[in-house]
Amino acid sequence: MQRKSVRLSLVAMAAFAAIGGAQAQSYLNVDFNGTQNIAGDTPAFRGSFTYNGVTYGPSTAVANPATGVPAPTVNSLNLATLPINTLVATDENGVKLGNTGTYKYADGTPGNAVVYRFYRQQYSGIVGNLTKGANNEQEERKHFVKAIVGQGTALAALDTLEEDSYTYSGIAFTNFPIGDFSYTVDLASKTGSGSFTLENLLVPAAWVGESGLPKRLDVGGTLGTASLVADANGIVGSAGVEGGAVTAGAKNPDDASQVALWNAIVDNSSTTVDPKYYLNFFGTNSGTDVAKEVAGTIIGLPERIGGVAIIGTR
Repeated sequence: MQRKSVRLSLVAMAAFAAIGGAQAQSYLNVDFNGTQNIAGDTPAFRGSFTYNGVTYGPSTAVANPATGVPAPTVNSLNLATLPINTLVATDENGVKLGNTGTYKYADGTPGNAVVYRFYRQQYSGIVGNLTKGANNEQEERKHFVKAIVGQGTALAALDTLEEDSYTYSGIAFTNFPIGDFSYTVDLASKTGSGSFTLENLLVPAAWVGESGLPKRLDVGGTLGTASLVADANGIVGSAGVEGGAVTAGAKNPDDASQVALWNAIVDNSSTTVDPKYYLNFFGTNSGTDVAKEVAGTIIGLPERIGGVAIIGTR
């Protein structure tokens, strides 16, 4: 499994665009004017970012005086122009969440620092997007995953696979940390279950106080056994899981300090902690690449974590 992470720099992305542009798969196209989170109602994409001399984002985005990123001129991006199996973030031409505070326009209208994160596989891709200090910030954090796109694999096509079970490996990522993701499908029962981690989550010092606790938390969680359904999450022609149960906590439950940090982020969450996961299968409907990939999201974790992208390949 590759867990490289790159910045969305002008030089690097110009090369990727030149390589992938002519062969861009249409099913990997992201519409920044859409709200495509498969978990249901979600705020729209926020802010814009620039690479290769072009500024991308929703038509509602305006110029960002704090970062110099202008208003977008293009409202869609084909993820096939990005490197495969690589987490790409707008740390360079946008502002990574947490590196700067909010600002205001001259008329007093709130503006926001913005982060986009992309991860693309052969048949599927995810876009995460969040702003710091946005209106409805709680909903923004909950729905970090704004778009899951790809070529879906139908439920009936799973019967053509030769093995009784398959395991997918990949990454989990948020606006802050990244970690590992694993998901196993039992074809006999048409169910799936898995796990995820998030490494090195910063816990605010104010939540720790004078306790002497470390300020970094490693999160671990399980994705409960859930039935596979057809046309899951409104993605026609794609099998998947809708609203599977999630259990999360400190990655090392035997470490009392880590458990205390987990309790601190739960206690300081202004949103209800009731996590669920949603995912879909992507690939072909025949041949060796049937259901080759999965991609999805976890929502309902403590606000400090926010929404989580989960994506992997078998």
